Amino acid sequence: MSNFTDYLSAFSSAVSAAAAYWAWSTATEAHNLAKSLAEKAVADEFALELERLTLAVAEVEAESAKLYFLGANTKVAATSRAMAMGPDNLSNSRFRQFIERVEEHIADSLEATDKVKAFRSRANEISPSSERQMDETRKLRIECAALGIELRGKFDRLQVDRSGWVNG
Repeated sequence: MSNFTDYLSAFSSAVSAAAAYWAWSTATEAHNLAKSLAEKAVADEFALELERLTLAVAEVEAESAKLYFLGANTKVAATSRAMAMGPDNLSNSRFRQFIERVEEHIADSLEATDKVKAFRSRANEISPSSERQMDETRKLRIECAALGIELRGKFDRLQVDRSGWVNG
């Protein structure tokens, strides 16, 4: 009977070892899967932030172009109207100040275009290596959105000013 007991004990130990190995193997796979999913989630979040930044940059480009073309169109239309009203209107100080403001808006739109290039360049340099990079991407997106809002405000003000000089 001693051999049978030894055999049963050895078999029981082997089953226990196999069960322990299976549990360890399953836990390791679960850990690796969880780690992989967490890394994918971080990469997906980073990709989403980059997409948001790209969209914000495109919006700023559009606002900059709108401001530029409205400014250029306003300058031409106001100058034409002033010339039609008489040669003295071109030297009128209010007209000169208006044209200077329009030229400032045009310069602002060109400056915004340069900033957009810088945003794009910085975005291309960012890689999803750390939380700091994710924060940098968010910061760039916020700066870009703020610039877009600023340009939209200038566009709206120029439209109001334009109606007085071109249509009035």
